[in-house]
Amino acid sequence: MEHCRIPHVNNQDGEEVDFEESAKLWKEGKKKESKVIPFNPVFLSKDVFVMGVYLIFFFYLVFYHFEFAMDPVNFDPADGLRHQHTSILNGISYGVMKF
Repeated sequence: MEHCRIPHVNNQDGEEVDFEESAKLWKEGKKKESKVIPFNPVFLSKDVFVMGVYLIFFFYLVFYHFEFAMDPVNFDPADGLRHQHTSILNGISYGVMKF
């Protein structure tokens, strides 16, 4: 049973934690003895930092290197002699749809 743990609880050793007592220790300034951290500003600031790094990377890719997600054929200039297969396919489908 040592491999089982409760989801959403970062207590790998399985020791009992009195949250009221730990919160009181944190408020008194004994942060080393406390086993809890406050949600705001400590935990929330870590989440905001990670989300900010992700969004900076995401927008960098979207605005400056958008070609990584696009087909290279889309960047070729249009050439009527080279891309005749589309008109042939349109003609075939038009002939089939005519019946």
